[in-house]
Amino acid sequence: MDIRSNFKDGEEFVRGVMENEHVRYIRGRVGKVFPVNDRLIVRAEDTLMGIPLEIEADLVVLATAMVPVKSPNTLVSKVGGKVDGNGFITSVPLAQSANPMEVAKGVYYADACGFPCDVRELLNQGSAAAAGAEAIVVACPLCYLNLEFRLHAQGTNIPVVFFTQLF
Repeated sequence: MDIRSNFKDGEEFVRGVMENEHVRYIRGRVGKVFPVNDRLIVRAEDTLMGIPLEIEADLVVLATAMVPVKSPNTLVSKVGGKVDGNGFITSVPLAQSANPMEVAKGVYYADACGFPCDVRELLNQGSAAAAGAEAIVVACPLCYLNLEFRLHAQGTNIPVVFFTQLF
């Protein structure tokens, strides 16, 4: 468990809101969140301090770690691509490809298959992948919908396929 941000200068942003805006980030395990009057009560364990907590909050954001699913790895190996030690897809080195989303010759990835990312980064990946692709295959249902909507809105006529549709 960790407190991280995945965008440029994100760590500084997190530290700034903690120090200046009094936003409380807690690394821990939440047991229960329940409403009392107009507030939320959070019962959790602070895993840094090793103590149980009960705090009142206006807003609670629960975030979880991202772990890649195993099934796309089989698909990646079938097309000649590779995954890293964490199970995320690795790109072909830029010295060998003009497209940073290329997995193997003529095969591109988009969505969080390569690393955890937010929707903005997902859309950038989709655009980069679409620049060299005739079709896009994704492993995430939300990413499928986001890419399909974005490409349609841009007037791009590239099909987006959810990977289970390949089998």
